[in-house]
Amino acid sequence: MLLLLALFTNAIFFSLKYFQSSISGNLILAILHPVTLSLAAGFMFRHIFDSKYTYFQPQAEAISSRFLTWALILLGSQLSVVELNLISTKVIIFLFLAIFFVSLVTLCLARLARLPIAVSIWILVGNCICGPTAISFAYQFFGGDKKLLAKAIWTNTMIGLFFMLTLPMLGQHLNCDPLQFGLWAGSSLQSTAQVVTSASLFSQDSADISLVIKSVRILLMLPMVFLLYMIYCRIPNVSTNPGKSPVFANTSSIRKFIPSFMIGFIVVFFVFASYDLIRSQFGAFGWMIYGFDFLRNMMGRISSYLLSVSMFGIGFLCSFRLSASDYKLMIVSSASAISLISLTFLMLVMDA
Repeated sequence: MLLLLALFTNAIFFSLKYFQSSISGNLILAILHPVTLSLAAGFMFRHIFDSKYTYFQPQAEAISSRFLTWALILLGSQLSVVELNLISTKVIIFLFLAIFFVSLVTLCLARLARLPIAVSIWILVGNCICGPTAISFAYQFFGGDKKLLAKAIWTNTMIGLFFMLTLPMLGQHLNCDPLQFGLWAGSSLQSTAQVVTSASLFSQDSADISLVIKSVRILLMLPMVFLLYMIYCRIPNVSTNPGKSPVFANTSSIRKFIPSFMIGFIVVFFVFASYDLIRSQFGAFGWMIYGFDFLRNMMGRISSYLLSVSMFGIGFLCSFRLSASDYKLMIVSSASAISLISLTFLMLVMDA
C-alpha cells in the first residue's frame, strides 16, 4: 500500500512540471519541486498512519533504499566528460580548492558541534557536490539514523532554495557579468535544479555555463565520497552504532566494500562517457546520436523519478521533533553553504 502511495503521489508531482510554465514566482516553482513535495508527502503520511507506523516502517525502508539504489545507478548516464572542455583548467583547480577548504571548515564545525560522523559527511557532500542526490549517495557508504538523514536532506533543500532566490539579486548588486554569475551559481548552489533556476533568473548565458560547471561537481561525487569512506574506514576506535556514527562495510569483504549500486553507477557512466568521447573525436551516425541522446534523456528522467520516490520513504521515516542536535545541524549546514558561496565568489568570480 505504501509503495502504491509513493508511486502515485510522485506521478502527480512530476505531472505538475508540465504546468510550471504557466506558474509565476520562482519560490512557488522551487516548492513544487518533486523532491521537496515527496519528502513532505512522506512526512504527512507518516502522521496519517501513525498508529500503524511499525507495520509500514519496513515498507518505507525498502522504498528509500531500493529506489535510491536504482536512481543512483541511472544517474551515471547524466555525466558528460566532453562538457569539461568548455571550462578552463584554472577554473577547475579553483573549484577543487574551494571544495577542499569548505570540506575542512564543515568537518571542523561538525566536530565542534559534536554531530555524528555520518551527518557531517552528509552535510559536506550535500553542499559541495549535489544536494539531496549527493547526501543520498553518501548514505550508501556512511550508514546512520534515517530520521537524521531526512532532516539533513530537508535542511539542505531549504537552505538551497533560499540561496537560489537570493543569489541572483546579490550577483546584480555585485555587478557580476553572465559568465561570472554562471560560474558562481554552478559552483556554489546545491542541487542541479537550483543551479539552473538561479542562473536562469540572471541570464540564459549564465544558465548554460552554470550547468557545465555543475557537471564538474557531480563528477567529483564518486571519488570524494569514496575517499572519505577509505579514510574513515581506517580511523581506530570508531563506533559502529548505527544511530550515532557511520556503519562501515567490512573491508575483508570486497562485495561489501564496493556496493552494487556503485558498480552499476560506474558501468553506466563509462558506457556514456565512451560514447561522448567517440562522438567528439570521430563523429557518429545519426541513428546512434538519436538513440544515445534519447536513452540518456529517458534514464535521466527515470533517475529523477526514482530519487523522488525514495524521498517519500525517507520522509515517512522522519519525525521532525526538533532537538538541540537538529539546531546544530541547521547551523553547520548554513555555515557550510555560506562558506562555499563566499569562497567560490572570491576564487572563481573575481578571477574570471
